[in-house]
Amino acid sequence: MPPTSTDTPTNPGADATPTKPHSSIKETVISLVIAFVVAFVFRGFVLEPFMIPTGSMAPTLMGAHMRFDDQNSGYDWAVNPWKFAGNSQTPLPRQGTKTEPILFHDPMSGREGRDIDIPTRSGDRIFVLKSVYSFFDPSRFDVVVFKYPGPTAGEAPGSQNNYIKRLVALPGEQVAFIDGDVFTRRPTDDQKKESNAWAGEGWRIARKPDRVQRAVWQPMFDSQYTPWDAQQGKGQFTPPWKGATPGWNFGEPGKASAHYRFDATTPTALEWTNRPITDWTAYNELYQIAQYPPTPGFVQPVGGTGGIICFPVSDVRARCTVTPDDAGLSVSACLLARGHEFRADLSGGQAILRMRPAPSKDNAEPAWKELASVDLPENALKPGRATAIEFWHVDQTLSLWIDGGRVVEAGYDWSPAERVLASTGLSVDDALAEENKTGGTWPLYDPAKYRQASFRFEFSGSKFTINRSALDRDLYYQPRQRPDGAYGLGTHPSASTILTGDQFVFCGDNSPASADSRLWTDVDPFTADQIDDTVGVVHRDLLVGRAFCVYFPAPKPGSIPIPDAGRLRFIW
Repeated sequence: MPPTSTDTPTNPGADATPTKPHSSIKETVISLVIAFVVAFVFRGFVLEPFMIPTGSMAPTLMGAHMRFDDQNSGYDWAVNPWKFAGNSQTPLPRQGTKTEPILFHDPMSGREGRDIDIPTRSGDRIFVLKSVYSFFDPSRFDVVVFKYPGPTAGEAPGSQNNYIKRLVALPGEQVAFIDGDVFTRRPTDDQKKESNAWAGEGWRIARKPDRVQRAVWQPMFDSQYTPWDAQQGKGQFTPPWKGATPGWNFGEPGKASAHYRFDATTPTALEWTNRPITDWTAYNELYQIAQYPPTPGFVQPVGGTGGIICFPVSDVRARCTVTPDDAGLSVSACLLARGHEFRADLSGGQAILRMRPAPSKDNAEPAWKELASVDLPENALKPGRATAIEFWHVDQTLSLWIDGGRVVEAGYDWSPAERVLASTGLSVDDALAEENKTGGTWPLYDPAKYRQASFRFEFSGSKFTINRSALDRDLYYQPRQRPDGAYGLGTHPSASTILTGDQFVFCGDNSPASADSRLWTDVDPFTADQIDDTVGVVHRDLLVGRAFCVYFPAPKPGSIPIPDAGRLRFIW
């Protein structure tokens, strides 16, 4: 039978010659065009890369910056560039000269250093999910890229630059920035007519989701960064933690230690001292400063444009890892802030969250209000076992975390008027009266009006060792005056804007150095005519997309840019 097409060839020694695929220049060009079209469509409607130019979102997102590291503490941090090309926002590629060296301070140890010829790193490269807001409404605290609604110097009307900020207020809301936090409400028709909006009802504090909150904690100190030379007795270092009674050991004579020891069973406390809790950030160390650490009211000079001011912060996270020698150790986290005491007590197998007004001459022992209680995890504070404790006081909420898991949480609901009174001792009416008396100076723009916070851990019942004692502070949205002298949006009862159904308010994470909704003074003529003429808001039509991830962190300088791969991250 003659062979079929599937039979073995009659000449097995002959090579089978494959059929050449038919191709042409035309098909190649068509394929390339299709690939480019798909890429441009994907870039235009799905995912687009952006580069962060400035530090208004630092440390969440880094613009151009210098990076320092202390070889003795092991800590590394970023600082905004000092020198720029002419009057532009383009930083010089090298920072610091022999006649004007860069002065900096290690945020952990407080040590001062000087350096020259520091390379400037470019900003983070991020991916932005475009068109996502065509299907889903934006969520509060999203990090969003949008078209800046204001006019841009030197550019024609309608020339809209891309900005990136954190969304803090949603359509239909009235917004107020009080003591660093965001308050919102959806006012009724009658409430819209109130002369003093902050004294009205319906306000609620905007609480950040846990994932966002963990991403925005800003470290003030962590004992793991105790300088190595100080541990060897060769360098001077004083930790911001101090023992309240005899029996504490912070290292051998002349030597610092990264862990702390208490060799007694009597009640004692570990107190935060020497460093005021403020919204100062090392990123904003733009020029030589006269004091370190900065205190509330300190003004950091910024060329000829004024300065960056520091405010007290009361929203903190305190952490430590405790290893008891014996059973029966009790631990309490105690925060004095806003004229109140806030506590988390761990004792007898239970955790209890409490608060009360701070003791005063008129009321030496005010009653405690129990907010919540729960049984502790079985292994918590067991002898010889390290227990990691975190106490959060943030967004008018107290929470306790054990070994990375939250065990109890409770909030307290103060209105803007109650928050102003608690944080400053002034009622809103008193503040308005003082403003009238002083000729128009709004008291809440003055950091000296705010009460400073203090913190301590209390212990009793056993000897113990502490590792990783740390304090972090939350974002703080400063109440600020606009450059034109008007009230910053949401920072005065008469400036608590009510948003329409398509308007949003945005702020930068680096609040002291962010030109955002609070400070905008004008609207681009084209935007005002075609979209929205409201100052300080971003219309829905100007939203570009949600920032998704840092895919190429600020590259290390060199002939070939090398990404700082250790800082690849999602954006929360």
